[in-house]
Amino acid sequence: MYIDLRKNLVYFRQLNCFDVVGENDTHTEGFLRSRFEKASLCSPCIFVLRHIDALSQTTQNPETGKGTYFISSHLTDGLNQNFIALTFGDILLECMSTLRQSWSLTGFPVVVIATTDRPEDTDTRIMSCFKHEISFNVSIEMYFQTCG
Repeated sequence: MYIDLRKNLVYFRQLNCFDVVGENDTHTEGFLRSRFEKASLCSPCIFVLRHIDALSQTTQNPETGKGTYFISSHLTDGLNQNFIALTFGDILLECMSTLRQSWSLTGFPVVVIATTDRPEDTDTRIMSCFKHEISFNVSIEMYFQTCG
């Protein structure tokens, strides 16, 4: 589907994932979901997730000093309360699924682009949320010519 930019307004939203990572994983999950919901409301939209590798760095356990990639998501069905373990990759997959459902209802897509300068440090579950991976190297000289 092509969008004629002369007839339609395409929104651009970006999110620095270092800003998403909060004091605990529940806060991070809620903030991430709310940003995807806002992008959905702005469709058609290009949503850029900068520094996606930040989601691989979760809060540390003070006893062990090691981080964990799992968060607990609270589910309720009537009187029963269940907790399930989800990775941030699972959360991203759910958010992307919600965007696809919204697209089928509105007819307008949200294109999600993630960037990182450390793909080797990014959780494979997070990387699997994206269909295409484009890698390129930028020399320091070229970076300063364009950005600096």
